[in-house]
Amino acid sequence: MLINLSFHAVHLIVILWNCFAWLNPAWRFYHLMGILLTWFSWIILGYFYGFGYCFLTDWHWQYLRSQGENGLPASYITYILRLMSLEISPFIVDIITVSAFISASVISIYLNADLFRKR
Repeated sequence: MLINLSFHAVHLIVILWNCFAWLNPAWRFYHLMGILLTWFSWIILGYFYGFGYCFLTDWHWQYLRSQGENGLPASYITYILRLMSLEISPFIVDIITVSAFISASVISIYLNADLFRKR
């Protein structure tokens, strides 16, 4: 139970970080690092495991399967929405997720480029 809650906490922190950490100027460089790590997982590791691969979700799902849970979706966000009794098409969830992530990536790159230009 504690392990599952820890996975949820880390997942939610990463999602919120990737979406909003650029808002704090002191965190912008670290936000960019988080964005790059996520892109690395989605693209580079995704080349081997499937586009959009998230190692954190994989570890979480391995744990949940070891506890007897089956029928896990490909996406953590789809999973958390199901826990909240919100049945949204995984395709729609993926479109929104990717759109939000690309938006946060563009903002982070722009703000960090601006920061480096000013130095």
